[in-house]
Amino acid sequence: MAFAAYNKISYALAAQTLALADGHGVLDDLLDLAAHLLPGTPLARPEQLAGAEPRAWRWEPEMREIARAWRDTGLPGTFAEAAAETFDRWHGHKDDPTVTVARLLADLTQERTVREPPAPHP
Repeated sequence: MAFAAYNKISYALAAQTLALADGHGVLDDLLDLAAHLLPGTPLARPEQLAGAEPRAWRWEPEMREIARAWRDTGLPGTFAEAAAETFDRWHGHKDDPTVTVARLLADLTQERTVREPPAPHP
């Protein structure tokens, strides 16, 4: 569980960072910097995001489980909860090997509607 947390949260962090840089028009600068300082990582090689995404829909519930495990240990679960939200935004691409990095980054910055819970039965 600890390794899964580190590995999968690194994908979510890279995706969020790339979307931030893209939103501010400095994506190419970030990619250049990451290529020199962090080669081989999803930050330097965003195509790794698209390669992992077809299965990332399964990571959302796993991140919530990891968040609970961290809280049970006395650690904050916020990193894992944020990663879960990131992966939830990609749920629509479940098992889609053709999704692009551009689409994944766009999914992170789109407004989300809050799902209303069903009304209780009278």
